[in-house]
Amino acid sequence: MFDRIIQHVQQEIALTTDEVTYFTTLLTPKKLRRREHLLRAGKPCDFIAYVSRGLLRSFTTDAAGAEHVLHLAPEDFWLDDLNSLLSRQPSEFTIEALEDSEVVLILAQHLELLYDRLPAFERFFRLLNQNSYIRTQKRLLCAKDWPAADRYQELIRQLPTIEQRVAQHQIASFLGITPESLSRLKKGLYEQQHT
Repeated sequence: MFDRIIQHVQQEIALTTDEVTYFTTLLTPKKLRRREHLLRAGKPCDFIAYVSRGLLRSFTTDAAGAEHVLHLAPEDFWLDDLNSLLSRQPSEFTIEALEDSEVVLILAQHLELLYDRLPAFERFFRLLNQNSYIRTQKRLLCAKDWPAADRYQELIRQLPTIEQRVAQHQIASFLGITPESLSRLKKGLYEQQHT
């Protein structure tokens, strides 16, 4: 049941058999149906979620009701609201399954137990947060400096199957463009490749 997350963790830190056993006692598996929420805006985030199967997104909703996709999280991605988790304040965004999904949760109350008993996990989550920060920083710079076509191609490079798994309007939202702009962009790229 936890084979995938254990493999994922052991790519960064070595664990003994006893440590793996203890780690798994702190994990909570959860199945989500498509469109089911793992977290709703306004509720505090009390977990870190690892996506073992499926695809999730985090998004905000503005005053006009428009959704803005912040993250797309396929298998082997981690998703949470770190600000809410650390501050115990309500989350500003929602996490939703885009497909039937399976996640593994580490509840906030278990994190300190994990760090105390297995200090290597502090390193693991530090590396995880550093990599997440770098991805976010790169995405912000790309949004500011790169043309939409380049941002789209980078997304496809990083997540090659994303177009088969995510609605076009959500991809457009993630890229910060309108669905119509995405359609024109894709048409232009297609024409470039076939001329």
